[in-house]
Amino acid sequence: MKIKYLAHSCFLITSNSGVRIVTDPSLPGAPPASVMRKWGNPPILLR
Repeated sequence: MKIKYLAHSCFLITSNSGVRIVTDPSLPGAPPASVMRKWGNPPILLR
């Protein structure tokens, strides 16, 4: 597992099998714009 700091409270977690999860607990309902520009819209958005 790899954890990469992206910005403020946003992290990219990558599992050993390649599954990627972007987290940002400070933004309810949407990833930060900077993450969306770099990684695209997430396939799943958990609220």
